[in-house]
Formats: sequence, C-alpha cells, structure tokens
Amino acid sequence: MSETGCYICGDRPVMRRCESGQLNCKYCFLSAFEEEVHEYITSYKMFSPGEVVAIGISGGKDSTVLLNVMYELNKRKGYGLDLRLVAIDEGIKGYRDDALKVVNFQKDYYNLPLTILQFQDLFGTTMDDIRLKAGKSNSCTFCGVFRRRSLDVGSNLSGADKLCTGHNADDAAETVLLNILRGDLNRLQRCTNPITSTEIKQSQDNEVVMGLGTLRGIPRVKPLMYCFEKEIVLYAYYSNLRYFSTECKYSVDAYRGFAREFIRQIEGIKCKYVTNFIRAAENFNIAAINRDKNSTNEGKNNLPKIYAQQVVQRCTSCGYMSSARVCKGCLLLEILKTHSSKIHI
Repeated sequence: MSETGCYICGDRPVMRRCESGQLNCKYCFLSAFEEEVHEYITSYKMFSPGEVVAIGISGGKDSTVLLNVMYELNKRKGYGLDLRLVAIDEGIKGYRDDALKVVNFQKDYYNLPLTILQFQDLFGTTMDDIRLKAGKSNSCTFCGVFRRRSLDVGSNLSGADKLCTGHNADDAAETVLLNILRGDLNRLQRCTNPITSTEIKQSQDNEVVMGLGTLRGIPRVKPLMYCFEKEIVLYAYYSNLRYFSTECKYSVDAYRGFAREFIRQIEGIKCKYVTNFIRAAENFNIAAINRDKNSTNEGKNNLPKIYAQQVVQRCTSCGYMSSARVCKGCLLLEILKTHSSKIHI
C-alpha cells in the first residue's frame, strides 16, 4: 500500500480508513481511532467523573478493543472513572471456557476487578443444555435474553452506574435491518441510541430478582457504535492485544446471520453504507419524535409513537424489569421446564 504517504504524517501507510478512504500509518491510525471514540463519548456526554463503569467483556475482539480504549482514554483524558469488568459464562464447553482464560488475563493485565456470572447459577441451566431442548433455530434467542439479564445482574453486583458494551457499527447496522424487517419501530429507535436507559414504574410489589434484591435499571453506553468491525480488528492487531478469535459454535444457526451477511455485502460495495444505515435510523427517530411532539388530537394520534426511554414494570414472577406482566426470561424458563422435546418459539 504505497499510493502515497500517511494522510496525517506522510510516513508509509499500512491501512486505508473505511469511511474516509484516507491512508494511515500504524501509529496515526491508532491515535485517530482512539480520538474518534473520545469525540463520540464527549459529544454525547456518556460519562461523568466519579462514575463506576462496568465494561462487559467476553474475551472477543470488540470487548477487548473497548476495554483497551476505555482504559487508555480514562487515563490520558482524565475521565475520572472507576472501571470494572463483567463477564458471562453461558456454559458452552469448548468455547466460553477458553474465552474466559483471555478474560482472566485481561483482568490481571489491566488490574481491574472482575465479576463473572454463570447461566447455571442464575437460571439453573447452561446453553449446552438449552441447545439440546430448544434446537438449532431457537438457542440464540435464549442466549440473548439470558445474557442481557446476566449483564444487568453483574453490573448491579459490581456497583456500576453505567454498563459499557462493545457493539460496533456493523452490529448496529445489522440490528437496524432486523428491526425494519420485523416492523419494530420502538426497538428501531432504541438500537441507534448511544445511551439507552430504562425507567421502572414505581409501586410494584415484587422487587426481588432471584434472591439478589432490587435491580437498578443501569444505562448502557456504546462507545464503539460508529467503529467499523474491520478497523476494530486492525486496532487490536496493531496494538498487539490478546483476544479470543473463535466465534461461538452455535452462531452459525442464528437468524441474525442473514443480516450480517447482507451488511457485509453492502460494506464490500462501499463502507459508508454501513454507517448510513445507522444515520438513516437516527434521522427517522428524530423525525418521529418531532412528529409526536407536534401531533394534535385531530386524527394524528393513531400513528405509532417512538420513545427515547423505555418505560417498564417489574415482572410479577421474578421482579426483573419487563415491558409485559411476565418478563421474557421467565417465559423462556417456563418453556424449558414444560417442554422436553424440541421447542418452537
């Protein structure tokens, strides 16, 4: 790659930026990547000094890069954050047990406190067992619901004010596409928010979640939401970061795989199409919110409304946050208990 020198310093380039097409040397790329994440964080005021921030880590490339960038920015930019780590063991032999070796290495390398929660302890089952009961097409549904809850529990146990996740631009574009196909306007709005929060209705009788007491609705932040997956891999490579590169052995059957393949195809045509997906959803949300504000009682209120903040109640069964009377986790657990054969969701 020697068409010309690095766009910033003129030295020999090693890569071309996905969105701008500019050539960068190794050091300018690493610096620019971190600075762009910093600008994104500060533009949305994601954090405040003194906050306890839990970083969801899995040992994979996204969470590894998120951890390193957050650690470096917190130190160099003076964020004043108390960083802590949360990891989930779903119980996938030959996959998660190996990934957790990297997680424990990262805990020691960065010298940060780590909380690991297991599906077996929280739900009385593992993903290997769920796979046998739920079958190929349904297991990722169980895993997604249980992982989100586990991260909430882990963040609460670690005393966090915010939960940081490693969702990148490709992930966000895939989610936008899936929500469009499902016609889910509310989730379409939330999936492009850099910060998502949950307001819990008050005066609920049941406030106990699996014996853990009341769970706070902890805001989630996505500092890497405009970072391309390709550049995350390059950042990890040029920073010599150790991460677990094997994909989950069950992910090949995930419904999301269709969206992932589509996004990769359009990214191959032009990288900017990926972030255009996200920006289009954001602009749609702004227009919808403004429409709701300006609507009157003269026949316009029948249009679907979109809310920036999800308002939920407490599940009557376990006390966890839920948009319905019984949360999705309890429904899935009940399905596992009452069906010994293959499950259809």
